[in-house]
Amino acid sequence: MKQKMTSRTTYDYILYVDVVDSSKNELDLNRQIFKMNAFNRILCEILQHSITYDFTKKWNIAYKASTVDDAVFCSRDPTDPFVLSIMLHTQLHGYNEKMSNDLEKIQVRIGISGGETMTATDNDGKTMATWGRDMILAKRIMDKRTTNHILSSEQVAQQVRQLNTGYKFIDMGAWR
Repeated sequence: MKQKMTSRTTYDYILYVDVVDSSKNELDLNRQIFKMNAFNRILCEILQHSITYDFTKKWNIAYKASTVDDAVFCSRDPTDPFVLSIMLHTQLHGYNEKMSNDLEKIQVRIGISGGETMTATDNDGKTMATWGRDMILAKRIMDKRTTNHILSSEQVAQQVRQLNTGYKFIDMGAWR
């Protein structure tokens, strides 16, 4: 099927999250699926406001996609990726404390970037996916570090600093 691109671009803040070692051979397939279901359930609870730090918070997420052991979110609000990341880490910490088997604990890597995105559509005009080079940058940033870090491009970190959010950023140097 032939694909076409829409001409409208938007600026999104992109969060890429990946579950580390989601397919470890030491875990049978049923335990791997249990682990991924738990990850996705925690994400859903956060996004549906059943777990929230502020009852007035409304997510400004324009796009989300998941392939079971990872997820990508595009938001128009520069703080959404950080809030979601912190809430995810908090909930995973509570979940992991209950797991006696280290292999069943959920560890994640997170990358955040921002930039222009464009939506790809099929011939019927149905939305297929959001795409942009900064989505790839968020994934590459995520891929460069170990577990349980929230890593951001310098550009997005500077934008969020200007909002006086109180987030603390540590320069980890060049990652390329």
